[in-house]
Amino acid sequence: MAREEYNKCMIPWIKGKEGLDRRMSFCAGAKICSGKAKTLDEAKSICNERFTKKKAEDVRLTVDDLKVKLDGKEVIISADVFNKLCGCKR
Repeated sequence: MAREEYNKCMIPWIKGKEGLDRRMSFCAGAKICSGKAKTLDEAKSICNERFTKKKAEDVRLTVDDLKVKLDGKEVIISADVFNKLCGCKR
């Protein structure tokens, strides 16, 4: 399929959608428009498999001092205060 045809095919799959709905719709549309799937159910199955493979990873954050701009003013939050606010332990 030529790029122009593919782009036209994708328009209804992404237009007017947001967030996770857009992500899934985009994925399903891409599978159908590229010919990798023939039906919507088949496309969703491929996309669900792809999205479930991704696993959330732990995020480790070390904060010494945190500089934040609040209403245009710079505020420095010390590591101790930050740790108390988030319930974190070093």
